[in-house]
Amino acid sequence: MGIIATILLWILGACLALYLIIAEFIDTIGRLEIIEKRWPRVWRVMNNRPFRLVLLVFLVLLVAKDVSEKIRAPQIQMRVTVQAPLPPIVHMDQAVVPKSKALVKIEQNGNGNQANPGTILTPINQGPCSVVQNGGSGNSASPICAPPERILSKFEKDQIVLNLRSSCPFPVAVRPITGNAESMKYADELMEALRFAGCTPQRPRFLIDTAASYGVIIAVHDFNNVPSGADTLESALTAAHITWSKMEVDSIEPGVTYIMVGLNNSKPH
Repeated sequence: MGIIATILLWILGACLALYLIIAEFIDTIGRLEIIEKRWPRVWRVMNNRPFRLVLLVFLVLLVAKDVSEKIRAPQIQMRVTVQAPLPPIVHMDQAVVPKSKALVKIEQNGNGNQANPGTILTPINQGPCSVVQNGGSGNSASPICAPPERILSKFEKDQIVLNLRSSCPFPVAVRPITGNAESMKYADELMEALRFAGCTPQRPRFLIDTAASYGVIIAVHDFNNVPSGADTLESALTAAHITWSKMEVDSIEPGVTYIMVGLNNSKPH
């Protein structure tokens, strides 16, 4: 309503101003005598100077009122605050590895604390950071705590190629742990197998690792919308006897299946 009232006031003011200009112009050139003779009523209205003065003052007041309202109107300042995006969070579910029961019982007896290993129930399979020392004198052991390096065998590579050849190409990316030579080397071998199957691994998106990941992980953006080829990739890794786990990562692009190559599953203790 305020805008309509302003427009009407301006129209009224324009009409009054036009009337005053025409009247003054006719009065200046001395045409009032002609108007007085031909149109007496019009001449009386136009020659009424007090009435014209009142109209002029009224017009000035209207303009002054409109200008003062615009000056006194509050200035609205808009402030836009943009929040910084949160860093991507990778949710990982790690299986709990049960502790194995001791297969060797060692007893200390006699003078000088000689160890009697007792009965070994099964053959000893040495793993990372393990030491077996039996008998003799002056023996020394130097355990190697690093897990064994993963190598994609010919059988594993052939199984991946055989199971993926009918589904390739599909959007897939292989992402190792940056800075870990063993993870990056194993990721290169997996990418070579994908290329032999007819897939072209694309460049993975930059992600921030919030926790150490282990093993081979198949990651997708949303479990409700699994990309094409993801199921076939799972079957190919299973056929190759490669242990894998599945994970949902909302920070990767939809429609792309990621193979996350984490650290070796053999964790040192």
